[in-house]
Amino acid sequence: MAHGSQNVNSSIRRDLLAKKGDDQPLSDNSSLLVSGRLDSVDAVEIAVLLEETFNLDFGEIGFDPTMIDGIEDICRMLKGESQKG
Repeated sequence: MAHGSQNVNSSIRRDLLAKKGDDQPLSDNSSLLVSGRLDSVDAVEIAVLLEETFNLDFGEIGFDPTMIDGIEDICRMLKGESQKG
């Protein structure tokens, strides 16, 4: 997979969770938003991070919070978008 879960996991951990002081384990299937671990402002930060890092355009593909609720969800979305392009 061009966009491995390790890259996404480390980016989210470094850029979002560490700022919040969250040092709990983060597995590929951990819920980020539904669990309340991250909030709506964090969801926007994830969207911006993905747009900047992986050249996504949520304006083009649409946005649904379930697309970014976990590392597996994000990787699945990235894989789907890379197969289109």
